[in-house]
Amino acid sequence: MFHFNSLYLQSQLMGTLYYFIHKFSLYKDKIKEELAKKTDVKEEYAFAEPIIYFSERMSKAFHGKRGLVTYTRSRDIKRCINNLLSQPLKLKKIDGNGSFPLFWWFRGSSAMYIDKYRWLGNRHLLINELELNVRKVVAYVDPSGRYYGQYVYIETDADRPTGLYRENTEEEIQSCEKELGYYYEEYGVFKLFRFINKSVTLTEFDDGHTTWGGKLMSPSREDCEHRTRFLTPYNLIISSQESSFNCPQFDGSDDFFNKLLRKEITIEEFNDYMKKFPKPMDRFY
Repeated sequence: MFHFNSLYLQSQLMGTLYYFIHKFSLYKDKIKEELAKKTDVKEEYAFAEPIIYFSERMSKAFHGKRGLVTYTRSRDIKRCINNLLSQPLKLKKIDGNGSFPLFWWFRGSSAMYIDKYRWLGNRHLLINELELNVRKVVAYVDPSGRYYGQYVYIETDADRPTGLYRENTEEEIQSCEKELGYYYEEYGVFKLFRFINKSVTLTEFDDGHTTWGGKLMSPSREDCEHRTRFLTPYNLIISSQESSFNCPQFDGSDDFFNKLLRKEITIEEFNDYMKKFPKPMDRFY
């Protein structure tokens, strides 16, 4: 008499499933390679100053809008961010000597050019290494043509801790938030296999090694990402390197960013403060 072996059938089904997953992965990689060959776009050259390109992107992302424009719905946030930060994010100089980025993020004395971005989830936006759990986006499109004073304000909700650091207690977070205005933790993400990522401490990320299943894993640098996650609300702006905000005086603006997070001032009052920064001295147009 034939006896039905459920364990044997289960192992056969799992083996078949893994076989098709493997075949699909190979097929998907082949399609990506073919598409990459067909869409190999050469570097674009810049025929104007970065601030001009930033102004054009603002018109694209917030067309028909003037003054303060606020978005809180996730689909609206995604649409305007995607239009703003669409490729290319940098342009090659016309003389061939290097390239320049079109976008920078600023917050007080902190600033950095933007060389990559992608969505990690419905509201989770990754700009460079910054994980932003976006709550709302507010754009200022100057109605009088002060293109150098335009910016996009991003405000986030607090994120959950990674669980990698025991010292991130509620007391520590609140203490740092009171002193600095926000609290964050740095960590790394290692891509160990095609469908398996592992979050690692910052020291493991710096060393480039971790353990998984009792084995030492050493992923390539291309499979390692540095991340900064904010465990309290956070905010920043996106603008051009040639904007009014790229100046030593803006280093003291942290207090206004923090007050806006604590709801001690309104976005209108924050915008009035931003308008006080003059046109850069080297701008003749």
